[in-house]
Amino acid sequence: MLVMAEKLNVSALARECRCHPNTLYRYQSEGCPIEEGADAIKAWLALREEQKRASSAEASDLQERKLLAECAKLEADAESKELKNSIARGEVINTDEANEELAERLIHAKAMLESMVDDIAKECPQELRVKVREIAKHAADRFYRKVANWKPGESVDI
Repeated sequence: MLVMAEKLNVSALARECRCHPNTLYRYQSEGCPIEEGADAIKAWLALREEQKRASSAEASDLQERKLLAECAKLEADAESKELKNSIARGEVINTDEANEELAERLIHAKAMLESMVDDIAKECPQELRVKVREIAKHAADRFYRKVANWKPGESVDI
């Protein structure tokens, strides 16, 4: 605690700093160098204000990042719910099941094409059957190769 002469100094400093002497004592407890005079007090107050603004800006930045993260989470949750609803409505198919079904259909298609080769050859005159069968078989084999090399998203010229 300051003695009487020092209290007068504190009162004079308080008037010069435009605050109450108790405020100066509080500033001192927070680290303000009041014994160095009014200029030191004003410099300390300016620095403290600058630190508060910086701290406030950091808090705003953190709050903004938190809000952005919350928005991203909400968007992901909404997308997940929409996907679940699409599945429930039957608008989305399981690719493994679709691939199995396609493979099964292609097996049947191959058998149908092979029987067509023989059917076409039987409809031709006897002297052309061997040649027509060769041409049809070659066309069917070309079709099998194109289907075997096909990738989703590509068009197939048959």
